[in-house]
Amino acid sequence: MDFSFSDIRIIRSRRRRTCALIVCRDGTVLMRVPSAFSIHSAERLASSRMGWITRKRLSALREEERRRAISAGVPYLGEVYKITFPEGSSEGLSFDGREFRLGSLLRGNAAGVFGSWYRLRAAEVIAGRLEHYSARSGLSHAGFSLSGAFRRWGACGRNGRLRFNWRLVMAPLPALDYVVAHELAHLRRRDHSRFFWKEVGEIMPDYPEGKQWLKTNGRTLFFELSGIGHSA
Repeated sequence: MDFSFSDIRIIRSRRRRTCALIVCRDGTVLMRVPSAFSIHSAERLASSRMGWITRKRLSALREEERRRAISAGVPYLGEVYKITFPEGSSEGLSFDGREFRLGSLLRGNAAGVFGSWYRLRAAEVIAGRLEHYSARSGLSHAGFSLSGAFRRWGACGRNGRLRFNWRLVMAPLPALDYVVAHELAHLRRRDHSRFFWKEVGEIMPDYPEGKQWLKTNGRTLFFELSGIGHSA
């Protein structure tokens, strides 16, 4: 999310005596300034507050992505599925390949229910993909665990134990597979040299597809589950 002073919309007003920075819901940044305020002074002000601007924009963009994601449904293996809440029902979460169903009486706990479901499915899917690519590459690992780290998809410990972000189960399978191949390759090479990427390519020849998907769309997976039960 590259952002610079040129992205800030400056609004001048003859009546204004002070400056104000505003981060809008869609991530747009406004700077309201007196009419005589120079561009140089505006740039200096923006530079002094860039840390604050970056944090506020990230928060706003994440919230907007959460709203969009939840209004359409929730993602699973690259597809977005609608959620229905059968009225008066206390049935647990179910998924039939077309939609998610959760009894309306459990709607208030939807975040916890979906969080548990995602982690369970992530463990199952990742275990299967690890088995597949380990057999293909001849690389053996010391097990794996799930992580909820923000924007970190995986890690490979010195002891050969791997970690994967459970939100990968929301992404298309090629994206999840790319992270699996990436971490397996680290069992042989700890750097990101051309030899490392050659190793990744030998494990998963079409890895660039999944890598690019995560680069372009990965942040959309970090919406707040707490909004699920309260979406319109």
